[in-house]
Amino acid sequence: MRPVLIVDDEPLVRVTLRTTVPWERHGFTCVSEAANGEEALAALKARPDTALVILDLAMPRMDGLELLRRLGGEGPRPQVIVLSAHDEFPMVREAFKLGVNDYLLKSELDSGRLEELLAAAARRLDETGPSAERIPHEAPRAAMKQELLARLLAADDPAALKPQMDTWGVRVGPVLCLGLLTVCDFELVAARYDDSTRSALPLGVLAITEQVMSRLPLGEVLRVADDEYVLVLSFAERHSDSRIRESCRATADDIVRALGSYLNVTAEVSLSAVTELGRGASPAELYRALASGRSGPSRLVVRAREHVLKNYQDPGLHLPEVSRHLGVTPNHLSALFSRETGRSFREYVALVRIEAAKRLLAGSSLRVGEVGERVGFLNIEHFSRVFKRLTGVPPHLFAGGPKP
Repeated sequence: MRPVLIVDDEPLVRVTLRTTVPWERHGFTCVSEAANGEEALAALKARPDTALVILDLAMPRMDGLELLRRLGGEGPRPQVIVLSAHDEFPMVREAFKLGVNDYLLKSELDSGRLEELLAAAARRLDETGPSAERIPHEAPRAAMKQELLARLLAADDPAALKPQMDTWGVRVGPVLCLGLLTVCDFELVAARYDDSTRSALPLGVLAITEQVMSRLPLGEVLRVADDEYVLVLSFAERHSDSRIRESCRATADDIVRALGSYLNVTAEVSLSAVTELGRGASPAELYRALASGRSGPSRLVVRAREHVLKNYQDPGLHLPEVSRHLGVTPNHLSALFSRETGRSFREYVALVRIEAAKRLLAGSSLRVGEVGERVGFLNIEHFSRVFKRLTGVPPHLFAGGPKP
């Protein structure tokens, strides 16, 4: 059993948590309690194998935020679920910046809701701990679910994915509607975080969205970029389209409110049509329709272009590297870039490099080979081939003849 530490200055809350939750059902056992952050640090020092901390934020002597800062040091860090009241939203936002995994309002403190969070914590521990080898194919469950959801949105025939989705616990039923959630002014919001905690923002958005979605019988969330998420709102049986969309809109509104309350983030959600797996429009078609309905290019494509313009001189500038920088899969970035710009990512990089080369050839005394190196080509032959393909002439003719 994985050890749990309960940290709350209210004895009644500690007793309630310890006695009303079936911890063992999820592989946990309560071994320690603390009334404030100082006592919690001592308890964690005594039990360094503690896997989960249930943490109140508002406590005397040392509050939950300060404890989280202390936990940011060396050594393995336990999973953390924070408890908060309705008037503690600023503290919850700061807690997400400090890397908490989930949150629970004290007004929702019942065994059923907490059990959902315990199950999620157990899954995360399975994915990162010694028991991870028990997972099929040795792949982290959450990562595999995200991969399957990404494949669902790329496949025009999703039926072949259903057995795999069932195996990995992807909660998608036969009827679904997609929602495209976009974080507004993401760069301005991210500026509130420093470099060491910037990744906490998209993780916080994902965690809060998943928590709202977890209240539904079916439904999943796919993170496609730091500022873009796809809600797979799913149902076990078909009702009228208007009834389904009304339910989806209510869920989307709940997510938008939760993101505003806990992360001070403004978000928008657009909904697709309703479809059935294997009948009607595919999830891929619904997603393409949602994406094409946006005004102007997506923020992801804008950021990809900006990255290319800033780094085109680097010979190592390739799609996988840019995808890692933007926090998305290469396949997703490639498809989105091609759809929105009408050209491949590779072609765009080549165009940017050749435009820069033309400026250098016309306005400097550099040799052709030197120009090629300056704009990111590893050898003159490749540079010359690409230059002629895009301009119609070899670089030495464009430059008015080879330079000495």
